[in-house]
Amino acid sequence: MKTWIVSLLLVLGLGMSLVAWGMRPDSPRAASVTTPASTETSPPREMVATSTVVPPSTATPAPSESVANTPVRAVSRARGIVREKATPIPTAKRESSRRPKPVAAPATIRKTTLYVRGRDYSGANLRAKPSVQSKALSVLPYAAKVEAETKPRKGADGKAWYKVAYRAKTGYVAGTLLSRAKLAPKPEPPITLYVAGEGYEAVNMRARPSTDAEIVAVVPYGANVKAARKQVRGADGAPWYEVTYQSQKGYMLGRLLSNRTPPAEPTPAPTEQVAVATPEPDVSAPVATPEPDVSAPAVTAGLPSRLLINTASVQVDAPVEYVGLTPERAMETPDGWWNVGWYELGPRPGEVGNAVLAGHLDSTTGPAVFWDLAKLQIGDEVSVTDEFGNTIRFVVRRMEVYGATDAPLNLIFGPTEGAHLNLITCQGTFQGSAGYDSRLVVFTDRVE
Repeated sequence: MKTWIVSLLLVLGLGMSLVAWGMRPDSPRAASVTTPASTETSPPREMVATSTVVPPSTATPAPSESVANTPVRAVSRARGIVREKATPIPTAKRESSRRPKPVAAPATIRKTTLYVRGRDYSGANLRAKPSVQSKALSVLPYAAKVEAETKPRKGADGKAWYKVAYRAKTGYVAGTLLSRAKLAPKPEPPITLYVAGEGYEAVNMRARPSTDAEIVAVVPYGANVKAARKQVRGADGAPWYEVTYQSQKGYMLGRLLSNRTPPAEPTPAPTEQVAVATPEPDVSAPVATPEPDVSAPAVTAGLPSRLLINTASVQVDAPVEYVGLTPERAMETPDGWWNVGWYELGPRPGEVGNAVLAGHLDSTTGPAVFWDLAKLQIGDEVSVTDEFGNTIRFVVRRMEVYGATDAPLNLIFGPTEGAHLNLITCQGTFQGSAGYDSRLVVFTDRVE
């Protein structure tokens, strides 16, 4: 009986092993359900013995975070057993919840308009840094209009400095030298004129520029007075000068004044008769004198407006710019290639002294205003038109060429008794950034 039971158990165990081997997906029977018959040999018995039955999957898949992460199930059926194969889909890249930091826009630099006030109408230095010890880049003239940053900066001296731009140059100017309000024109220094009344007579100084105005003083013939450079038109259209004589101020007719010392009053010839002293007129009281013909032009010159040269070899018709000194104390050059620059710190063309006009020889593209200046001849005429339309004539006296550093400045710019106009331009060989190595100076004398 025991033998029969043991035999039965062995047979049943062997049968179940065969059934389990047939249900494996890699068994020949299972393969026949899903794929064509394979010609591969049967696996070894060792593999069959160790094979296990995989029960149908009943577990619920773990919930995914999103629909996109749900796996795709491939179903395989063999002998009634369902096999599920999960094919994962790549998880979509999760976008960051952090917002990018906004890029800060560049700070807007606010600017304002200021005017150069300076000290005593001397202008102001444009410096490379906010310090009086810094290099001066340029000299800004009095009343010049500049663009400046609204907020000043603290300089090395602890005071406020403004960053300003003027004529393509940018630098710093002390706040004490700038003004927000537009400034009045710079008063020009007075000139010295001499009383030259007709018939060696004294001249009346009046309260207003009119022959009908009150007489405030009588100025003797030959006396010198301090006069404003700019003339004013009287009620009758005649030119008058505002003058100061012995602390008294008033107006005098331009025709009765001269920029040269008038000739001395002639001494009467001696006679055999005994000279009898005659009382001098009381000049402390106003004395009316005959007024001359006021239609004649004034003897002094206005501000220069144009330079004219019209000879067989040289033709120039150029507007006049007003120039001063560079930080290196050299005469500035005009901004325009076809303009001439008048040295405004000297006399006007036509006044006593050496008036100076400078012009460029050439430009970056070719000839400039004084390209033919060297072709002038002794005796050629040069003329200047002033602000009133008057023409002041000069004649060429001599022409000289000097080294760039050897020019006689006193001869060109210094004081002199006559009225002269000197024209300057470059000459010689071009030395790159150093410019030309010589200067041509044309000396002229005023003619009536």
